[in-house]
Amino acid sequence: MATPFYENFLTENIPYVIRSITERLLLYYANSLYKPLSVEEALQRFVLSNTNDDGVMIKRAIDKFKNSQGIFPFTAYNIDTVELQDSGFSHYQKNGSYYSTLYDCYLIAVPIIINFGFVTFFTTAHDFWKAYTILQEDNININSLEIPITINEKLTSFQILFDNVAEKGDLAFDIEQYFQYGKLYPLSHTTTVNSIFYLIDYNIESHDKKIIYHVDDIILKLHELEQQNTTKELIHCDESLQVTESNPAHNDINVPTNLNTITIQFNIPCDNTTFNYTIAPTVSHTLSWSDNLKTVTITLNEALQPETMYIITIINNTQSIYGTYPQEDITISFTTKPL
Repeated sequence: MATPFYENFLTENIPYVIRSITERLLLYYANSLYKPLSVEEALQRFVLSNTNDDGVMIKRAIDKFKNSQGIFPFTAYNIDTVELQDSGFSHYQKNGSYYSTLYDCYLIAVPIIINFGFVTFFTTAHDFWKAYTILQEDNININSLEIPITINEKLTSFQILFDNVAEKGDLAFDIEQYFQYGKLYPLSHTTTVNSIFYLIDYNIESHDKKIIYHVDDIILKLHELEQQNTTKELIHCDESLQVTESNPAHNDINVPTNLNTITIQFNIPCDNTTFNYTIAPTVSHTLSWSDNLKTVTITLNEALQPETMYIITIINNTQSIYGTYPQEDITISFTTKPL
């Protein structure tokens, strides 16, 4: 369900991951739209505002900026909505909690879609069309950004995918007459971000000791990541895929022949699209997965043979959602009871 964020942003009650994404987008648009200004000067051209098609709110944004800066162009922006994402991402964008040895905590990765509203106000048609062309070209050539954050005071980063739609601002009033500020050219560049909302699993971790936090100086931290050659060392899990429990358990005997289901639990979420396994002797069955992808259920469609050893083998090319594999084939065997 979509969630409005404007009022929360005004009270600074914004999750750190979303704040970090917002600051990175501001930096991106500062570099794209405000050259040859320095980045520091360009970032002062952004003002938080309700960017919906609302004349009163836009007027307030213009008045606020003119009173504080008195310079055009400037950009009004806001987070419009944040929604959970169900599908369409790679293995990084699936729900799951895992222990990270690097950050010494349990992390949860929730896929989200964030819709940002941006409107940049120009005073000349030349500047308007120049910015419009830049954004159109960027939309073709640039579709990802790196977002620096800290986890337990350790600098790291993750990537977002984004798309901007640049068009002439269609405000609900004649802005030239209504404001009497001279001719203004509003350029709307609505931006949709596909990302991961990272958080620490406080069902396991202590609240007062471990935290995900946005960086204080995003320009400096991006430079540090580049210098440390860690720009591609994104949040990840290096734990191999393992079976933690099964029912029937490995080497169980006297398993009833009218068994309905076999369950297998993993230590970390499995990428079910890569799940590769065999059952010998063969038996008709179907598969289903838990929401967190840590448990697979094998529902049997026929009775098992009596006094028979069944062997389930999970092939070692099966992946976790973090791209890790079992160290070797995993075998689970059990024997049914005699007649």
